[in-house]
Amino acid sequence: MDQMKKHDEKAYAILSGAARVFSEKGYHHASMRDISRETGMSLAGMYHYFSGKEEILFSVQRFCFRQVLDELRKRLESVDDPWQKLETVVRNHLEFFTENVTEMRVLSHEADTLVGDYRTHIDEMKREYFSLVASIIRELRGQDWNDAEQRRVTLSFFGMINWIYTWYRPERDGSPQELAETMMSILERGIAPHRPRG
Repeated sequence: MDQMKKHDEKAYAILSGAARVFSEKGYHHASMRDISRETGMSLAGMYHYFSGKEEILFSVQRFCFRQVLDELRKRLESVDDPWQKLETVVRNHLEFFTENVTEMRVLSHEADTLVGDYRTHIDEMKREYFSLVASIIRELRGQDWNDAEQRRVTLSFFGMINWIYTWYRPERDGSPQELAETMMSILERGIAPHRPRG
């Protein structure tokens, strides 16, 4: 167990360092040597964990989506009200990505970089996340809209929460919790303007 934990910590250190390099230079201009310098790990040491730069990018993306999805499903287990479910999605997403802004930038900027099986795997995780959120949004209005409208609303939702890394500054914009409250206020009035307020 300790050996596995040590292995995971080293792999995570590589992913964190690689995310910083990809964020600063972009995937195509970054090299394994850049990552080696950033992490302080030898090239041979990095190749012990990953086959190359593409697998590292894949692993950064997979790690982020897996963390967000697993934590979200765990939090949703005890939530029944659809509005509380949506708020859980918002808070879960913001809490993770305000703590991992560099990784969020890489996910956004390198969304179309992966190819082949790596791309397929990440696309499946994205669809899993999208479907989960879309099902919650569907609960808010039932059958009172068509599939096209539901898609527009769901994609608009992701557009709002995914681009915070471009402008969010906690010292100016408040805590992630305050940000979540603002977003929920927008969502409540926009998705269901006639929702009774207690």
